[in-house]
Amino acid sequence: MAEKRVNPETGVLEEKHWYGWDASTNSEGREERINPETGVREEKRWYGWTSVDS
Repeated sequence: MAEKRVNPETGVLEEKHWYGWDASTNSEGREERINPETGVREEKRWYGWTSVDS
């Protein structure tokens, strides 16, 4: 299992690859982040970031 982190500058969830850190994707194939202002988990859609319905 790959090592993961939350990027401290962007809040984007990232996964470690042999070449460095890259945005991690969820089961839907979308990037996720923890909104640095609200702490809410969000996923990236074509129109921007939206909260993830749990």
